[in-house]
Amino acid sequence: MTTMLVIADAFLSAATPGRVRQTCWLARRGLEQVVDRLVVARAEGMEDASMTSKLVALQVLYVHTRIPALAWHSWHALSRACHQHAYELSPTYAEVRGWLEDVHELAAEAYAAEQV
Repeated sequence: MTTMLVIADAFLSAATPGRVRQTCWLARRGLEQVVDRLVVARAEGMEDASMTSKLVALQVLYVHTRIPALAWHSWHALSRACHQHAYELSPTYAEVRGWLEDVHELAAEAYAAEQV
């Protein structure tokens, strides 16, 4: 687990309405750190690739795992939640908690994949 995910957990535990969206920023950065570790571990030269490129690369690098789908869904859900839209409600505490749990699951899957 990354330090950013620990901070996101603590931030959400003390959540006020404004902190829910801020937790999304922290969780997304934690997710990006996990994705960076996964991609760089198996594909040299992708350190400076965009996050979208790294998410696509996961589909090839971890083809028989849940990692690509979990990373893709989590990153897009958190990215959408990070930005306020006039016509949408802010994400709920439960939604953010679910996304954060998905990121923790991805971090655990990533750790397991590194051990193989």
